[in-house]
Amino acid sequence: MASSVRASRLWRVARAACSRYAESSRCATLSSRASTMNERSMISDDAERAAALDVSRSFVVQAPAGSGKTELLIQRYLALLSRVERPEAIVAMTFTRKAAGEIRERVVAALRAAASDAEPAEAHAALTWRLARTALQRDAMLEWNLIAHPARLQVQTLDALCASLMRRAPLTLKVGTLPRFVDRGMPLYLEAARSQLDAAGVDDVAWRRLLDHLDNDADRLIQLIAGMLAKRDQWLNFVVVDDKGTMRVNLEKALVAEIDRELSALDDVFPRDVVIPLLELARHAGANLRVDRPDHPLAAWAEGDALPPPSIDGLPQWLSIVEWLLKLDGTFREKIDKRQGFLAPSSASASERGNRLDQKQAMAEVLARLEQVPGLVAALHSVRALPPSCYDKASWSFIAALLDVLRHAVARLQLVFAQENAIDYPESTLIALRALSSENGPSDLLLALDMRIEHLLLDEFQDTSLAQHQLIERLTEGWTPGDGRSLFVVGDPMQSIYRFREADVGLFLAAQRDRRIGGVALELLTLTRNFRSQQGLVDWVNVTFSSVFSSYDDAARGTVTFKPSTATRRARADAAVTVDLCN
Repeated sequence: MASSVRASRLWRVARAACSRYAESSRCATLSSRASTMNERSMISDDAERAAALDVSRSFVVQAPAGSGKTELLIQRYLALLSRVERPEAIVAMTFTRKAAGEIRERVVAALRAAASDAEPAEAHAALTWRLARTALQRDAMLEWNLIAHPARLQVQTLDALCASLMRRAPLTLKVGTLPRFVDRGMPLYLEAARSQLDAAGVDDVAWRRLLDHLDNDADRLIQLIAGMLAKRDQWLNFVVVDDKGTMRVNLEKALVAEIDRELSALDDVFPRDVVIPLLELARHAGANLRVDRPDHPLAAWAEGDALPPPSIDGLPQWLSIVEWLLKLDGTFREKIDKRQGFLAPSSASASERGNRLDQKQAMAEVLARLEQVPGLVAALHSVRALPPSCYDKASWSFIAALLDVLRHAVARLQLVFAQENAIDYPESTLIALRALSSENGPSDLLLALDMRIEHLLLDEFQDTSLAQHQLIERLTEGWTPGDGRSLFVVGDPMQSIYRFREADVGLFLAAQRDRRIGGVALELLTLTRNFRSQQGLVDWVNVTFSSVFSSYDDAARGTVTFKPSTATRRARADAAVTVDLCN
């Protein structure tokens, strides 16, 4: 049943997309197609691609499918080889061994081609050839002999880097041999949660508090604790604090930060052209409401002259706006009456009736305008779900019990890892992070790496987890502007696929928004050209997926907007896309 429903939905989406695409195709003549191609050739991202090869600068690059992302990364790698004293000073990382092997092979192939072949005719291939040629000159001068010794090229997976750090810091691991990695650790998390409950007993104060909250459903509690263990890199720093007072302060600071972040996101999308008429209507509605209900949240707006601040101080006012504008289901109001501060025209005198009609009509127009703003209704509705900025006694009692249970569950998970001689990928990253730290600051290992690594390149940045992101921050901790070191991260938020390994696409969006990872300032580059697919297919994807993705980027929620591509290959005469659906 479920599969048939999904198939039906897919069919409707595909049919609608094909209809939209077919309609746009019917409107295009062959001459207009040629004109479009000429226009597209003028809308180039050459400047972005050239900037990416400036190895004195650090970048976050958004590169959609077919944009030549890997080629650009290889070109940057070659450009770096012509600058460094040792090839090991460049570390390139990606997510799969296959991808790492491909990058290394293509770098070596470029060096071989530059050593023996003539310069290619194609512009992008010629650029790679010239960069490789310059790198070979450096290779010869410093006697690297990279073609014969490609192992000196530090291209590896993030997991391999973590394993290397684990080998160099064996005491941190607390096991005798390097364990095997498990892709899906849920069986281990369940075993740890179940074993810890058995060891503590159902009468343990903390476990008892949680069980009471879940109607004594132990199986459900075990599942929930296991789910938390899978995401422990996101909360472990809170749990290791022994002082519960300090822990509470830290958690409540996080609550305030979350509230501020949500309200700031709402303020960002709120259309400024609507503010003045909205405030006038709010004053009108507030004045009407406070006559009979002076305690009504909107009554205070009778003297309002500005939107509330996008911070926790403005939360009560934002909540009153949300309740005024939205229905309970999170959509904009369609019916406006005295409950929203707009009195019925029928009950007014003849002289007042027209004014009441005008006010209701103005409110309807404002609501219609707000409904057109991408992401606004979701941002407004999310304000309703914001937590209180501090815990009451009952809530803190539950949180304290949960933190106690989680702390012991993490310790139990370490025992399970040791028994199975296995760890998950978050654990390897956490161990690597610990290996790079000490009580007095950076560890000796980090200081050694800091002296060795000058340039970091990270492919598929959209698939990094929080712990992996922290690892990048830790590795670049001592970098300062102008010291000659660089960070280059590239990826595509639209292709984030490793959520099952705690990948957080919001980290990519945050890096784009803040132009920063840790202490390293980044410049934003966006590639738009698609070299892989013909124009018909690119146009179909642009039309179809523009309505599938979110209408706005949200780092906190991980929602991503669709970024259209520009085709470089002409459309073929036959159909670009056919859809065959099977039951």
